[in-house]
Amino acid sequence: MRYVSCRDENGSVAEESACATLPRPVSKEECSVTPCGQWKALDWSSCSVTCGQGRATRQVVCVNYSDHVIDRSECDQDYIPETDQDCSMSPCPQRTPDSGLAQHPFQNEDYRPRSASPSRTHVLGGNQWRTGPWGACSSTCAGGSQRRVVVCQDENGYTANDCVERIKPDEQRACESGPCPQWAYGNWGECTKLCGGGIRTRLVVCQRSNGERFPDLSCEILDKPPDREQCNTHACPHDAAWSTGPWSSVRP
Repeated sequence: MRYVSCRDENGSVAEESACATLPRPVSKEECSVTPCGQWKALDWSSCSVTCGQGRATRQVVCVNYSDHVIDRSECDQDYIPETDQDCSMSPCPQRTPDSGLAQHPFQNEDYRPRSASPSRTHVLGGNQWRTGPWGACSSTCAGGSQRRVVVCQDENGYTANDCVERIKPDEQRACESGPCPQWAYGNWGECTKLCGGGIRTRLVVCQRSNGERFPDLSCEILDKPPDREQCNTHACPHDAAWSTGPWSSVRP
């Protein structure tokens, strides 16, 4: 709702009959309220196996209009994207009776590698930790986090469950995407009217200090400076016109 009144050239309230020849502005209109957050699905991980059937996962977070992660309750729970899916790789090679130790050293349970790395650590029976690529950062600026798939597999790429837990590679790490952009604005332009209420505009953009621009949703949308405003609101001589107040907030 908003207040609508008839004003004379001095800005004082006049009889509505003085504005009878002018179309009366509406004082009510419908509006809708959307959830405070929206779901953001990050990149799919690589398949959990190097051959055969596996699973791929991705992280789904709830973000606000500035693309900052907020509580999941702020997003619509009925429309959350999928977080895992099936994936298929090429068929796994079959073991043959004449396969020797030189070709498949991990078939020998007594075999131990001389060295190991965090991303490919061998254990008893040839089982090892395997890691997928790091996913996208959960935030486009400031501090965020990214995840990857870490699975225990045997030498043929099948899922196993007896890898050494204390040497399991990290599944999540912090990430830094640079400083957050801020609102920047230019000078006001000329007013569209000399009297009776006109409009003037200015450029308002979301950008970093180096001038790199971003979509408006990358800045805090509630703090966006106005890009248009009324000007020369004094009444034109001997004129009466409808005057509208600001729209009220939504009522429950």
